[in-house]
Amino acid sequence: MKTKLQITKWDTSETLETEQDVAGYLAEAFETNDLAVVRKAMENVAKARNMTQIANEMGISRRGLYKMFSDTGNPEFATVQKFLKAVGAKLSVRPAAVAA
Repeated sequence: MKTKLQITKWDTSETLETEQDVAGYLAEAFETNDLAVVRKAMENVAKARNMTQIANEMGISRRGLYKMFSDTGNPEFATVQKFLKAVGAKLSVRPAAVAA
């Protein structure tokens, strides 16, 4: 007898409820040094916080925001800074871990 596997759709944006959730999620994405991961994380945060509102706060169109998150999107640093400000987050720099 085969057991049926039930799969539930997962939407990360539904789990980002607090500023701490958002900051921690974005920090982990930036730690990967993978632009695709960072773009997807930023998109999930924008969905969680209202895409149109984030675009307005950044001074860009909603379409422009979606373009930034696309597979070919390559947001400039200034745009990333505007995004972080709009979602209530900021970047910080710390020394890289030194290999033992």
